[in-house]
Amino acid sequence: MGAVAQHNMLVFAKNYGKDMTDALNGSDIYFPLMLAQGSLESGYGTSPAAKNKNNFFGVMAGRVTATFKNPKLAFEKQVKLFYNPNLPYLSHGVTSANSPYQQARRIADSGYYSLGNDSTLPQYMKAKVARGYTDKDSADWYYSKLKGFIDDALKVLPLGKIDNRNIAQATNIINQNTSVI
Repeated sequence: MGAVAQHNMLVFAKNYGKDMTDALNGSDIYFPLMLAQGSLESGYGTSPAAKNKNNFFGVMAGRVTATFKNPKLAFEKQVKLFYNPNLPYLSHGVTSANSPYQQARRIADSGYYSLGNDSTLPQYMKAKVARGYTDKDSADWYYSKLKGFIDDALKVLPLGKIDNRNIAQATNIINQNTSVI
């Protein structure tokens, strides 16, 4: 995506990297996936929901955007979402994926995102939605957006899964790479 996007991702990681690594510790969710998804869905932490409600993923509480007491709780909620047996993510193999890209594809194919519910679409996509779209269209659109963010995440912070063996090292990498911004 480019230097500006990568800089914005580093700013996001500087602000929320510790919360992400703490939430991911011991899970099967890749750090680049969480960094990419949080950056994409919150405008790098600049959306009103992110700034005012610590909500980086558009999590809803009924008909309103959910509020989280702190950022770590928002990231923990996102991790728990992928492990919820009542949702399609486990059955689509999200937690058994072998890369952040495969994880993103499986999340998209699980119905995580719908073009019909996205008011931020560019005009050419709004026209496509008006003509009708399929679940595959939604999955492909979301995956293509998320893939670009994962590309940037891996360039600026090449980390994998986080656990007790590497959390200190991951934190050091985040701190070293974000100290220049």
